[in-house]
Amino acid sequence: MRSNFRPSWFVLLLCAVMWSAASAAEPSNTDQMAAVVESWRTGDLDGAQGQLTNMIEAGTRDPRVYYYRALISEQLGSDSEQDLLEAAKLESETTSTRLVNRALENVQGATRAKIEKYRAEARAKLKSDPKAEANKALYREGIAAWKAHDAETALSKFDAVINDGGTDPRVYYLRGVVLAEQGRMDDAKLAFEVGLTHEKTAKDIQLANLALIDVQGGIRQMIEEQTTVEINGNVVSRQAAHRIIQRLDSMSQAERLADSSAAAAETAEREQAAAEARQQKAAEAIIAENKAKADAAARVNAPKTPVADLVTSADAPTAADIAAAAPTTDVTPTAEAPAAPASRNPFLGGKPGVPGSASSRATGGPIDTSYLPADADFVLYARPADILASGFLAPVKDTPEFQKAMSDMSAQAGFDVNDIESVTSGISNFMAGMMQVGLLAASGQDPTAMAQNLFGGGNAISVLRTNKDIELATMIATSKGVESTFEGKPYYLIDSQQPNQPQVAMYPVDARTYVFGVEKAIQTAITNGVGEATNEQFSFVSNGNPFVMAFSGPLLAGMSGSIPDAPAEAPPVLNQIVQAVRGKIAGAAITMNLASNLDLKVVVNLTEPEAAVQVQGPLDQGLGMAKQMYPLAGAQMVPQPLQAPVNRMVSSLAASHSGSVATISLTIPGQLVSILKDNPAILQGAMPMGPGGPGVPGGPGFPGGPGVPGGPGVPGGPAAPGAPGIGSPRP
Repeated sequence: MRSNFRPSWFVLLLCAVMWSAASAAEPSNTDQMAAVVESWRTGDLDGAQGQLTNMIEAGTRDPRVYYYRALISEQLGSDSEQDLLEAAKLESETTSTRLVNRALENVQGATRAKIEKYRAEARAKLKSDPKAEANKALYREGIAAWKAHDAETALSKFDAVINDGGTDPRVYYLRGVVLAEQGRMDDAKLAFEVGLTHEKTAKDIQLANLALIDVQGGIRQMIEEQTTVEINGNVVSRQAAHRIIQRLDSMSQAERLADSSAAAAETAEREQAAAEARQQKAAEAIIAENKAKADAAARVNAPKTPVADLVTSADAPTAADIAAAAPTTDVTPTAEAPAAPASRNPFLGGKPGVPGSASSRATGGPIDTSYLPADADFVLYARPADILASGFLAPVKDTPEFQKAMSDMSAQAGFDVNDIESVTSGISNFMAGMMQVGLLAASGQDPTAMAQNLFGGGNAISVLRTNKDIELATMIATSKGVESTFEGKPYYLIDSQQPNQPQVAMYPVDARTYVFGVEKAIQTAITNGVGEATNEQFSFVSNGNPFVMAFSGPLLAGMSGSIPDAPAEAPPVLNQIVQAVRGKIAGAAITMNLASNLDLKVVVNLTEPEAAVQVQGPLDQGLGMAKQMYPLAGAQMVPQPLQAPVNRMVSSLAASHSGSVATISLTIPGQLVSILKDNPAILQGAMPMGPGGPGVPGGPGFPGGPGVPGGPGVPGGPAAPGAPGIGSPRP
């Protein structure tokens, strides 16, 4: 019989929400949330609601607390409107959408629809500030003028934002860049220093680094090493300031208070030591003065003999000599005592090995998601020129196949692959679509049509960025593009060279930025504009790697909740890994870094740091077992020429974790490429690899992505002879 009070689905839902709250809350809320969960589990809904009320009255800024109280009110039949209003307002103000999404991922139906209504209204109110929107527009216009080499217009736009009270550090930094390019170095340095004072959070740092991604050389060195700010009485460079800010962002309130107390204690100790040193130096000066006077007086009063008189008369000091003999003293000398050894704690002003200047690409920054769908849950990032320039691919660069691929690409696209700075692709609703493709394949049906819709629909965008200006007319003539317009902006339709694929539209943002997708997607991109340059849910990967393929979204945690137990005959460590990550996977990625070898990493972003700690031990044990078993069970299956590099590859397997991110790493020796090149017969019978990358018009494929049909095209991407095992056969 159906219950008339608490439906079973709602009970399960609320249980999941409460446990999510208990695990995701800040450390200061842990005990209180545990008490709330216990009250709810024992059926004391009024008690749980009362405890949440106490947390609210104590001043919590966690929107989830209000959402939880609203859900209990709904269950008790009470009015939840005020709690939902406050929860949505706090969520918008504190930018805690990611945490809220995770907490509410199991809330569905009418209750979820009601919550989403309040969330949408709160976001709309936050974005309704006309002054903020106007300043954003001026900032974008300033960037466009700077890239067009119109320095005066760029400065006028940036100055307008600053004069209106803008505090965005990017405005000051780019204003300084324009001034530096004009040779006005003093003005530029001042602008950089003001910009640095406005970098207060890790988010500010990410956005500023993206804005400066094209700024290199002497100007970038000036920003990173010569621009300084005072923190806790210490003058530090931008690089050192970033380490302090990022460390503070990762600390709890209690840790901040402890470090603040330690910093104050160290400052007091330094001041006390300096005062004592000044006193000691003044005392030593007085002693020296008195000794000099005594010595002079002794010489005046020394007994005279006839012989001595001649000597004494020559050397006898006068009153002026006595005064001159006394050293000049300064009771409050300006010279400080030598400082104590500097702290190694960056928060206390320490400088543990500040590295030299490096671009954000080398050190790693957020992947630029400009123009990609705002709700993208799949992102592919690659730097073809860096990949092809690596020593790992050196053995195949002189082969006829490689050179032909490069020539074909240049002929088809109108520019060389080495002109490409990066390609970034994003797809929304990717994981839900892949689940449907998998279900069709499992049922014996052909999933090709659905896969084509998934990767070639309006939810997929690619952005190609070049390192020099590309002649648009040449590109259009080469691809036979047909011009069209939308909202007054031109774009070009290009016929796909792959069968049964839709036309690809290309929107030239400027001479170095080109957006690709089907026509519907490009029109949406034109309407939405550049969008947000960072996507928080992909913050666990960076552009420091020349290849990144990442998945992230609320659906992934739910999908990981259905990971089955390992078979009974499997090693126990496998179930330990499953239990550590089940229901806690927020994102996953494959990254590659190519030098003389290829460093391959599988990165998993978990919903909580504790899960990363829990999975570390089982991973270490599992990889250790794999290394032990390989010589016994796997080595004999490897062809003789490959045994040495494969042994090195297996030995390089390692696991690590940092924060909520767990990583498995593997090094593929460059020697492997040389051996495969010299022994092509080894590859006979191997699984064919797809053209790679999201499907591209007019070229044999983009290096190294998932081999999927269709997709947002990038014209003429050559198939990299690249990394073994990367890419998959097309369905």
